[in-house]
Amino acid sequence: DAQLLLVGSKPTDEVKALAGLDVQVTGYVTDEVLLDYYRSVGVAVAPMRFGAGVKGKVVEALHHGLPLVTTSVGMQGLEGLDQVIPVSDDAQVIADAIVQLMQDDTRWQEVARGGREFADARFSRAALRQVLWPIMQHVAALTERAQVGQPVIGRIAVEMRRRQHDPGGPQTG
Repeated sequence: DAQLLLVGSKPTDEVKALAGLDVQVTGYVTDEVLLDYYRSVGVAVAPMRFGAGVKGKVVEALHHGLPLVTTSVGMQGLEGLDQVIPVSDDAQVIADAIVQLMQDDTRWQEVARGGREFADARFSRAALRQVLWPIMQHVAALTERAQVGQPVIGRIAVEMRRRQHDPGGPQTG
């Protein structure tokens, strides 16, 4: 038997009406309680129907090494995520994916590992350092060259504009 936990702040009356023996509607939970859920549940599901950009709840579930099933909206901004976790907008396909993950330990491990590696490659401290380190080195170099009385931010903006228009410099866009 499986129990469904509907975790999230401000559940609608329609969602609250789903509560029963096998369905628990929590409403808002603290970060500590949410962490306990991540450690104890079998599968995370983010059946998102609207929203924009990267969804924190999706990345958070992946970070915790929990297999995740989501929709195309849930994976927005996360190119390639559908290669490592089940993604569908069809309710039956989502349900089948959840059941498969709950019943197939090999598939569970595969999706959990793939999701964690996906999140680590893009959102870990090491990934952040890889992106930010060259920027910080550039800022440091500009700071060293900054003239007295000229704001460093202004120098950075001038330097960035120069590089955008310099055919030999790094291109942005």
